[in-house]
Formats: sequence, structure tokens, C-alpha cells
Amino acid sequence: MANIYLIRHGQASFGQHDYDCLSSVGERQARLTGEWLSGSLRKDFSVLGCGTLLRQKQTLSGIVAGMGVSEGNPARTESLVLPDLNELSTDDLILTASSEYSDRASLDRAISRMENPSHTFFNLYRSALDRWTSGEYDDEYQESWDHFKSRTLATVRETANKLEDNDSALLVSSGGVISAIVLQLLNCPSSELFRINRQVHNASITVLSARNDKLSLHSFNNYSHLEAKGEKQLLTRI
Repeated sequence: MANIYLIRHGQASFGQHDYDCLSSVGERQARLTGEWLSGSLRKDFSVLGCGTLLRQKQTLSGIVAGMGVSEGNPARTESLVLPDLNELSTDDLILTASSEYSDRASLDRAISRMENPSHTFFNLYRSALDRWTSGEYDDEYQESWDHFKSRTLATVRETANKLEDNDSALLVSSGGVISAIVLQLLNCPSSELFRINRQVHNASITVLSARNDKLSLHSFNNYSHLEAKGEKQLLTRI
């Protein structure tokens, strides 16, 4: 049996002009994750990979630094860049579903004026996900829900096919991707996407098991390596 460790990127820069960049908290989350994987778990990965988004690449680099190895340096380690691990376009989802916002800048300004910006964002995001996953408006989006499901699960399966028995892969992705994969492996209805996604902590670890060309969910959203530090600021979901 082989294992795939799916890790959500560290905290990004919510509310900033460029979201796609780790915050200082996100950088620390990534490094602590690497330290825990190599120290407490003594894990050795034959495959390291991530999408092309900056926050994903920064997280992988932080994890690798925390593990005390150079990315792709060990002889048996293969480094992969997997665009299909990229997150769905939040801008596309929310702006398409919310016609009152002309662009991301106007959306950010409106959210920043709210008493609880993160709560406001999640409400908008939930409504947008429900609309998108309904399949009734596919031609309005850059990417349909069906296509997103297919490409995210396919890239994990392709990675699993590279692994020998007892090998492990570490893939850094995002909350929407991880949620879509989990939803499919558990045969949950699409309406459950937001509820799954809402639980995925930054730098949390979800483990998939691969055996006989079949993937199964071994564990979901483990962030005990961050919780153990006793620092509330490390436990983030946005």
C-alpha cells in the first residue's frame, strides 16, 4: 500500500491586494509541518509536488526546509509541478454569482467594511459554491464543477501510479481541491462541498491510501502538529 499526503497550503494573505502569497503565519505553519513529518513521523517521500500557485509553492518550500532536505535532492525523490492541483478561481465563483461586485477590488472593499470580514466572505463563498455545483450555469464559469472534480482526482490517481508499495508522496494543494477529492472518494453529494471545505485548516494533512489502483481516504484534516504548539494563531482556515 502506498500513501499520498495531501497538504493544504499555509495561511495566505486574506484581505490583501495579492492573496496568493503566504502570510508570516503561513510560512511558520509550513515549516512546522515539515518538522513534524520528518521528526515525529520520520517520513520519507519518493514524490514531492504542488500546483503552480505561489502559496502552494511557498508552502512546499517551507515544508521541505522544515524537513531539513533540499527539494528533489534525495536520490529517490521526484519533484512534480502539477497544475491540476491548482485551486478553483474564487474570483470567478463569487463575481459570477454576485453581480453587485464589478471586480475583486470592489468585492474586497465591501468585505473590509463589514463587522466580520471572514464571516461575510464565507457566506458569499457558500452561495457561490452552491450555484456552481448545481451544474445549471456551467457556461458562465471559466471551469465547470464536473471538470474541476475530474482533473483534481485524476492528478492524484496519476501520482499514485508512480508509487511502489510502501512509498509515500507529498502533494501541496488547496482547500477546494482537497475537499473535491474527499467528496468523490466518500461518494458524497455535491451539496456537501462547502461543509467539507469549511473544515480544512491551513497546513492540515489529509492522507489517501492507494492499493490495487484504488484510492481510499485514510485520514482527513489533521492539524495536531500545529495544535500541539498551543498557539491559537496557528489554527487558521482562511
